[in-house]
Amino acid sequence: MAKKRANAEGSIYRRKDGLWCAAYTTGRDATGKLRRQYIYGKTRKEVAAKLTEKLNDMNQGIILEPTKQSLGQFLDAWMVTVKKGSVRPTTYETYTYVLRHTEPIRDIPLAKVTAQHVQRLLSDLRQAGLGRTIEVLHAVLSQAFDQAVKWNLVPRNIVDAVKVPKVPRKDTNSLTEEEVQRFLDAAKDDRLYTLYVLALSCGLRFAEILGLQWSNVDMKAKTITLAHQLGRDGELLPLKTDKSKGTLRIPDMAVDALKKHRQQQRIERLRAGEIWHDLDLVFCTEIGTPLNQSNIRNRSFYPILEKAGLPRIRFHDLRHTCATLLLLRGVHPKIVQELLRHSRFGTTMDIYSHVLPPMMDEAARTMDSVLTKRA
Repeated sequence: MAKKRANAEGSIYRRKDGLWCAAYTTGRDATGKLRRQYIYGKTRKEVAAKLTEKLNDMNQGIILEPTKQSLGQFLDAWMVTVKKGSVRPTTYETYTYVLRHTEPIRDIPLAKVTAQHVQRLLSDLRQAGLGRTIEVLHAVLSQAFDQAVKWNLVPRNIVDAVKVPKVPRKDTNSLTEEEVQRFLDAAKDDRLYTLYVLALSCGLRFAEILGLQWSNVDMKAKTITLAHQLGRDGELLPLKTDKSKGTLRIPDMAVDALKKHRQQQRIERLRAGEIWHDLDLVFCTEIGTPLNQSNIRNRSFYPILEKAGLPRIRFHDLRHTCATLLLLRGVHPKIVQELLRHSRFGTTMDIYSHVLPPMMDEAARTMDSVLTKRA
């Protein structure tokens, strides 16, 4: 007669897909049916160690029931217990934002979420026109499922089997030299004129400009040092990477604009009196508080574009304009990379590949001149 398996005794076997599995019981339910739980791993040794730990826990009265939580419940708990406080505030905001796109699959039990569910979600988002968000969401979900595996909530990270849909790079909408002049002419009476001069002449990112402080501006040396960016909540945050930090030389036009801007800010400070917020910000409200990107776009940037007779572009396109015009003027791409502070030279060349044909034409004309020059 076959011996009955004792309560809490486990068995280990290998599944058809190659994973090792340990099955053990935690007693019987109200109908008398055995309650089984399973542990998964890549090797027999790994599963055996986990099984021993579980059985020891049970012997001490610690019984872990299989999770019944949904994917959404797990992601919410993971964000609060693991990510909050362990990543930068801006990174946490990004995670929160991209995870909103998991709504179509949030109610699925975590243990039943498949690679196909995630693949279909990303494909649908691609069809909806999302770009970089898809790549970030894939990375965040992969991190989350890695944690679920460590917590023994799922046997494997199903996101590893999900292919990120190819996302075409968005076209850059760079202004021509003539359009830049029209834009600056339309902006000359705007309170934030100097902000646009810096964006165009130095290729600064929006958050970097808004996080710039007077202590990081050296008029005499004609340089600005980038150390902070302004977060969505108005908090000054350190730049994400060492490559983003650095000291940039600025053109005379930007220096002159900064001098006039500082004088105007001093007048506003006197006018504000006691309600002035001394945050040392180069660009701020009339009482010294941080500026809001959305307000700048809607109240200043878009109206200037309309006044100049230009199509509505993104503020980030001023950065693209800076790089494109420099490349077309013959500035070496490596210098442009350093100005934009791209971590990889290939990133610069990928983004601005549309500038290469005219540069190649100029190179051909130069060589033609060299080779046909009479001695």
